[in-house]
Amino acid sequence: MKFSLVVITIFLLLGAKAYAINPQEIDIEEYVEGGFFTKSFKEESLEQLSNLLELKPKSRPELREKYHYHQSDIIENDLTESDSIRHIVYGRARFDGSTKTRKRKIEAIFHTPVFEGSLKIQSGSSENTLNYRLIKNLTPGPRPLVIVFPPIMGATTVDNSVAKQLAKNGAHVVHIELQDLFTKPRPLKELKAKFHALLLSSKILIENLGTSQDLNIDENKIGVFGVSLGGIVGATLAGITDKIKSAYLLGAGGNLSYISENSTRDSVSQLKDFIQSQDEKFKELDLATNDNTWMKYSAPFFEELDPLSFTDQLKNKKVFMLMSSEDTTVPFVTQFELWEALDRPEHMLFSMSHISMIVRWFLEERNHMVDFFID
Repeated sequence: MKFSLVVITIFLLLGAKAYAINPQEIDIEEYVEGGFFTKSFKEESLEQLSNLLELKPKSRPELREKYHYHQSDIIENDLTESDSIRHIVYGRARFDGSTKTRKRKIEAIFHTPVFEGSLKIQSGSSENTLNYRLIKNLTPGPRPLVIVFPPIMGATTVDNSVAKQLAKNGAHVVHIELQDLFTKPRPLKELKAKFHALLLSSKILIENLGTSQDLNIDENKIGVFGVSLGGIVGATLAGITDKIKSAYLLGAGGNLSYISENSTRDSVSQLKDFIQSQDEKFKELDLATNDNTWMKYSAPFFEELDPLSFTDQLKNKKVFMLMSSEDTTVPFVTQFELWEALDRPEHMLFSMSHISMIVRWFLEERNHMVDFFID
């Protein structure tokens, strides 16, 4: 009964609609050999598929220059202690002869401080503020640092729990706010500027955190964790930030033009519809004669934000990807495309919906994440 309540609660918090029946983990090699492209593109013509492959983004390492900054771009970085996480350390279970039960002795109780942070930088001609939470681990010696990005809707049970679990296991954790990316219609130029500012702010924060906040960081264990859109942001950030050595990505893909055109996520499709109806330059295009008009139009806006533009750097790092062959929120073809571009890193592949995949990982597999970052 208790387990059922936990599952229901998580689904309500995540906005899940349904859990897949008889979900199963599948072997990606067998899946590809069994006709991956036929299945994934069953509703598309061969001509459309050909056009898509021609538009496939390629690694563009020179775009890393777009994220160059000066220390003078940092306006302020405020940090205020706001909370703490309580940890209980138990000893081994001991047999109690009077009650014939085993009792676990509490050996220590300690608290990990939590800070609310706000980093303000100069990004282009405007200022940008990055809000984040820092969980500062007090364990002696250099500690891993993990940057956590939530999904599109903002902080959820999954990323909040991941941040706490990593902190309890010895890591410093920075939990970043996504700043309503893809949650409301806006021109592509504005979306690009907002997305770029988030990436640049996050890079600046990571590269200055050790000195600015007096953290003892293990420089060889700086990683990023991201869920869905947070995974896409995290993958790009790892590709443009040399200090990041690892990336743990749940339901993330590459090729933002294709994702923005084909995602079944309401807010993403509404963004595309808004631009198609409001953007005069887009309306000037001949929609009747141009295949993949949206992709051709949006690709220049997305190229410096797309994980696929930085795979030459990211594929040399430690990467894990959680994917699903039935995902339509971040279409599986884009997950597979990123996985291929990263030289097929460690992965889990399920056959279920986007939300179901993440929930199953959270309930059954998340300890793997601790080993990935801490060990």
